[in-house]
Amino acid sequence: MAEQTFKSPGFFDTETVRERNQNLEQIITTVPAGIAGFSEKGPAFVPTTVHSYERFVEIFGEANPEYPSTLAAKKFLENRDALTFVRVLGAGANTLGSHFTVTERLGTVEKAGFVLTGSDDVLRFGNTQFLCAEHTVATNEATGYPMFATNNTTLSDDAMLVRGILFTTTGSKFTVLNHTSSYKSGYEYQACSVTPAASSTNEMYKKFKLILTCSDGGLETVDGQPGSKIFSASLDPASDSYISKILNTDPSRFQIDKHLLYAHFPIEKEIAEVATNNFVNANAAVALLSGSSEKSQISNEMFSSIFGNYQARYTAPKTTNFISQPFGDIEYDLFHFECIDDGRYANDLYKISISKIKRSNDPSNPYPSFNVELRNKRDIDSSLQIVESYIDCDLNPDSDNFIAKKIGDMKLVYNFDTEDTSERRILVKGTYPNVSSRIRVVLSEGVINENVPKESAPFGFRGIPLLKTFNNEPNTTNLDKAITNLRFLKPLDESRAARNELASSILPPLPFRFKVTTGEAKSGVDYTGEGSLKEGSTKSLYWGIKFEKVPSEGDISNPITRANESIVYNDLLDNFSKFQGILKLDALITGSGADDFHHNKFSLSKVALGKFLLGNETLKDYTPLLTGSARDLMKDAAYIRNASLRSSDYTFNDSSHTNYAANNPHQRITFASLMSLTSSVYFNRFTDYAKFTNMFYGGFDGTNILDKDMSLMNDRASSADAGGKGVDAPNVGIEMSFGSGDTNATVNSYKEAVNLLTDPAQSRINLLCIPGIRSDELLSHAIDKVENYSKALLLMDVPHVDANSLRLYDDSSEMTNVRNTVESFDGRNYDTSYAAAYFPDVVIEDNGKRVKVPATVAAICAIGYNDNTSFPWFAPAGFNRGALNFVKSSKARLNKEERDVVYEGRINPISTFPKNGYVIFGQKTLQRARTSLDRVNVRRMLLEVKRVISDAAIGFIFEANTPEVRSAFKKKVDDRLITVQENQGIDQFKVIIDSTNNTQTDIDNNVLNGRIVLVPTRTIEFISIDFVISNSGVDFV
Repeated sequence: MAEQTFKSPGFFDTETVRERNQNLEQIITTVPAGIAGFSEKGPAFVPTTVHSYERFVEIFGEANPEYPSTLAAKKFLENRDALTFVRVLGAGANTLGSHFTVTERLGTVEKAGFVLTGSDDVLRFGNTQFLCAEHTVATNEATGYPMFATNNTTLSDDAMLVRGILFTTTGSKFTVLNHTSSYKSGYEYQACSVTPAASSTNEMYKKFKLILTCSDGGLETVDGQPGSKIFSASLDPASDSYISKILNTDPSRFQIDKHLLYAHFPIEKEIAEVATNNFVNANAAVALLSGSSEKSQISNEMFSSIFGNYQARYTAPKTTNFISQPFGDIEYDLFHFECIDDGRYANDLYKISISKIKRSNDPSNPYPSFNVELRNKRDIDSSLQIVESYIDCDLNPDSDNFIAKKIGDMKLVYNFDTEDTSERRILVKGTYPNVSSRIRVVLSEGVINENVPKESAPFGFRGIPLLKTFNNEPNTTNLDKAITNLRFLKPLDESRAARNELASSILPPLPFRFKVTTGEAKSGVDYTGEGSLKEGSTKSLYWGIKFEKVPSEGDISNPITRANESIVYNDLLDNFSKFQGILKLDALITGSGADDFHHNKFSLSKVALGKFLLGNETLKDYTPLLTGSARDLMKDAAYIRNASLRSSDYTFNDSSHTNYAANNPHQRITFASLMSLTSSVYFNRFTDYAKFTNMFYGGFDGTNILDKDMSLMNDRASSADAGGKGVDAPNVGIEMSFGSGDTNATVNSYKEAVNLLTDPAQSRINLLCIPGIRSDELLSHAIDKVENYSKALLLMDVPHVDANSLRLYDDSSEMTNVRNTVESFDGRNYDTSYAAAYFPDVVIEDNGKRVKVPATVAAICAIGYNDNTSFPWFAPAGFNRGALNFVKSSKARLNKEERDVVYEGRINPISTFPKNGYVIFGQKTLQRARTSLDRVNVRRMLLEVKRVISDAAIGFIFEANTPEVRSAFKKKVDDRLITVQENQGIDQFKVIIDSTNNTQTDIDNNVLNGRIVLVPTRTIEFISIDFVISNSGVDFV
């Protein structure tokens, strides 16, 4: 036998060319089919085996016609109870050493996501633009809902804010114009005022014009100017002209509508309104800006490039780090949460609340307890929708209530970032099995290494990373020293001050709950948050992020002073959740900068009671006077966003008190003050109020969302044929090429999925299907992989072509030409018995609807039915096992002549017959030579025989090569093959494991050689299978 090298234990092979048995049935039924494809949700690039469609839905979502792989999974699971699915997302196309170097340095991944680079003409076209505005803060905002009054990042009465992020196609751009002015082509309108109508009920109140122009046509003629579209716009979220109501927000329409409002940041006019400054006086209220030519000190890239770069691999939504109460000047990172579902799916589904924080009164176990609540993101505090709840969690690793034990912290992650493809594998993160099916907890190094104080409780969370539009203190009054990352597209004629004020625009602050009361807050109070006679505290409200809008003026009087009475969800949070940029490029404010930005770090330590230390009073002196019920005391409690705590007792000097003076400080007591006391009694009185909510953010599919095909990772996205996007050509609308072969993100991502499904260390399958993907590059790769794997059959879809031999795609309306399709497919020169092709695509009925699906959806269903009613070595074709009663029509209705053409082309036709409906009427493999291996049932029989032998041989690895061992192995194989023979899989067989094929050298080296010769049913051909068992593994030769 040929010399071989064995690297690790395993089983490898090379061929030379039912009264049901319970054991055999178990072997076969437990080997699943493998499907790779896009799905709504689930972990990406992790082979996951499910045993029912219901379980598939739980993990990967409902079957969707836009995701053919999910329909294939559904149809297969109608007949079988084992399926391994690999969800495909945007993994990018890192193939060269330079690609991996760039990923390590800048965080970008070759061909992942998308990039908007703009034109060379001062970034006029195809750019990321920021719609910014000057805002006047409401005078009573500080009384009822101080987003800005207690925020050192903005001026108290004036705020320059980014209100929208706009993408435009190559050749397109937005400009702005006063609502009363007419647009003239060629003018660069970059800033304007808003209409200062006398009343907010006036139709023109605070409106302006947004003008979209496109150099390649496709837009209407407005104001006498061709290639333009003018929008009457407002930045009031309650207006019918609000930007998200009039602009395109659907990424799939980006190339049709020439633009996309990627994100908008609504601010209720009850909090802050767009200023009505007059543009003639150089104080523009609204402006459009782009990234500046300033270079990041971190990435050395210009912000004009950074802000349009979304070239990132898929990511899962997560929260920021939850932090402890302060210990001196330190707040320890404890943990964060991450969604199990990769990609953007869960961005807007959930939020996390921590509740019932309670200090321990046991000196031997000082760990506080707390509850974790996973909630519907759009629920309201007064009407909770808790998805999952984990009570009495703690941070004690030895406790059964340890948070990682109760929720789980494990995640399987595929390692893409190694140039050596043999080193790419699934890595296991975490220690504790997942109890939650939706989230996992990620412990900080401090908690893992037990380097945080045992008294630590989750008391708050870090600031969310937001777009970094400013490099130093934003909204500063010293404009000469301002360093902005935004700029006007062209220099304005007006004063430098007018430019810099709007160029210093920043994203709005996170909305935090100010008080946990209902009723109207009063103005003219003695200190911030002092309760009024109309207010009453409630246990239902959570501190932290406030997910409800402020009530509208039209619905309630004095809405800003009754901020907690709204039940309308705040869309600002969904836009904060979106993937905003790449961290290593310096697109985001992170770390302590994110904490300080707008004081977006939240902590219960800034929940201040209406109690003060005066003069030389200490906290210990005061606590006996802390009388009254928790409910009464919470009436005067408020969240002081900019509180600066004293590290000795965690009080802060509240200058808002009417009796405050430099020589008369008023140290206000906080939750952190109570937490620091020796006795747990003081803090635990407020356990029902010690709760807060955080959000998830940053989930991204890693795909080009601006191109529908690329975002769905479908057939056209992967195809190098005419009309396909698997070519190294510019992507229409944005300046980023698709890439070809391995440099195409869709092709490369599917290749990685195929690698996983055909890796014996990761998967165990007997069928491989990539429904709807017909890329020659990918299918050739898949053929190579199944041949090397040698235990699975690849099911393939045939690319349809028309009468002119032009490629047809899912959205094509032209008729399929059968003969041209067969000739085109034959030109790919496939020659393998490990693959079978099916044609044409069909229309099936699913949940009462008719949907078009690839032929492999029908094929895998038929094979599943075949295996359920018989065995894999029976032909999955004909009226008994190939009938497709769920198929209602096909893309090409084949007559007998066409059916013959298809079958002669080694393609299995799906045909219709009178009174019998649709049926798979062929079972050829793609092998060109006419042997028994050109039939699907023979190939599948051999796959199962190999699997039977492999399973038998595993028990003999490391055994000595003695006559007794050889005899025992032969008997085990004989018994299993007899069962196959009795169930019509083979006519004859012979197992040879003796001295004729085991030399003394083999025996000395502990190598056992074997040969099985068999004759498939109803053939006269002999097929031999040679194999070797050694201490290093089991190998088919």
